[in-house]
Amino acid sequence: MVRTALKALLSLMLAVLLLGGALWWWADRSIDRHVQAAARQLVTDPEVFGLELQRLNVGRAGLSPLGRLTIRDISARAAILEGPLGGKSVVLEVELAEAEIALTGWLRRRPVLQGGPGAAWLIDMELPDRRMEAVNGPQVIELQERIEVDRFSIALPREDVPPRVLLAQLGRQLGAFITEGRTPLEIRLAGRGYFYFAGRLHLVGIATEQTPDGTALRLDSADVAELAGHYERPLTAAEIELLARNPLKAPLLLRIKAEAEAFGIHSHRADPRIRADVYRHVYWSYLLTDAFGPEFAEKVTDAHEFGLTGNTPEKSRMDLHNNAVGRDYALRGVPRDEVVQRIRTDPWVRREP
Repeated sequence: MVRTALKALLSLMLAVLLLGGALWWWADRSIDRHVQAAARQLVTDPEVFGLELQRLNVGRAGLSPLGRLTIRDISARAAILEGPLGGKSVVLEVELAEAEIALTGWLRRRPVLQGGPGAAWLIDMELPDRRMEAVNGPQVIELQERIEVDRFSIALPREDVPPRVLLAQLGRQLGAFITEGRTPLEIRLAGRGYFYFAGRLHLVGIATEQTPDGTALRLDSADVAELAGHYERPLTAAEIELLARNPLKAPLLLRIKAEAEAFGIHSHRADPRIRADVYRHVYWSYLLTDAFGPEFAEKVTDAHEFGLTGNTPEKSRMDLHNNAVGRDYALRGVPRDEVVQRIRTDPWVRREP
């Protein structure tokens, strides 16, 4: 009797295991199909993410026995119409090895999306391509500006809303994080940024910091200060902090400053009657305004001017005035190749303190 009952119990347990395995197998395959279908739908419905999603490929989606939804081998391409470069359109490329979410988190109302490793890079359609190759013996190494992340986690919004609405909210908030480096979401990540500057690729630490308003992305200040050593004139502490707090703008900011330095030296040699710093300030402010708009351009030049030591009040007023001239030239659409002649002939330019 006992033996019969034991056999029946074992048979029942085996049946439950087989049924559970079959259900898990079905759920796993079903989830993969639904995730693949959702990826195709997102591409055809770009407004969901607040971005123009041009491509979204998913290698495999599955459900673990512990209730974790895992998506592997993700690659995406999206156009950011209001990009970090003064609102100009840029394209974002993303590759991610794995992302997962514990379904039990939804029951506890604390869903967290996590994953890694991954990489992302911006392709600015209006700037020269920054991909290049370095030859190292028989090897050819591609040098590409990018951000690499080892692991990340995102605390998802907890509102009781339909999945489509939640996805739209998440997309817009992530879009703001991509373009501005700030978001109300709680995001934790750490990684590296690779920026091309002064003839080579530099590695800069990058991480998130929690703020009263959510999360901000920033560069390692010590790494930025090391980059600053490539300039003839050292960056002020305010400039270093501004670069650190604007990681997506930092590479172009660095290159614009270097270009303005070279422009000032070259133009002064061609016409020594005008100081090199007059050329430099007008052209620097012009380039910044063209790339980022007048408000951010003024923040950058003020961070330099008000952080300097040793400048006389008269010299500082001249520099600030010429910064305003450069912004005005950019806003009025003065062609770049006409700026140097304007500096030499325009009576509005201040050439002496």
